[in-house]
Amino acid sequence: MTVPAYATTIFTFQPTPSNMQNLPFGNYYLWEINWSLPSGQSITAATLTFSNIYDAEDKPSDTLYIHLLNNPYPSFKWSKVSSNLLVGSDPDNETTDQFKGIGVLIGDPSGIGSIPKNLVYNFSSSEITTLTSYALDGSFGFGIDPDCEYPNRGVTFTITTDPTSVPEPASMFLLGSGLIGLAGYARRKFVKK
Repeated sequence: MTVPAYATTIFTFQPTPSNMQNLPFGNYYLWEINWSLPSGQSITAATLTFSNIYDAEDKPSDTLYIHLLNNPYPSFKWSKVSSNLLVGSDPDNETTDQFKGIGVLIGDPSGIGSIPKNLVYNFSSSEITTLTSYALDGSFGFGIDPDCEYPNRGVTFTITTDPTSVPEPASMFLLGSGLIGLAGYARRKFVKK
């Protein structure tokens, strides 16, 4: 009997360049991810990580706005940085969130500080549900608007999937065998009395 393998799968994505040009405050960025949720899988975790990121000015009001976008192309003026990264010029430099009201604000980290650290954002269950609906379309993205310069060593997004809760054939076989064995045992006990 051949039993199909069911396992956790981790998908990893990075923009190009991976540090998003060190996220200067005069720009906002669109990172496009072309990926569809594989058939028979469900997203169980998602994590966005900024490696060794810090706030170049370290002002308490500085914020790095991060939006999960279903339509990865809001109607802004873009310049292409690479195949998966676009940049726009922020007209007010650092006073507003250019993606406000678009997609889902998944992070609003402020007070990152001047000491480099890893900023790790784990998606909540409701954000995973939203990501799942976006991934069914095959293309989604992140809109990122820094209101200060955030040098970093790279941005990574990981999605963890597991098979949807369909029992494996081997599990069903074992369950069926166990039930047949129990029925036989109960019948023998009943007949002896």
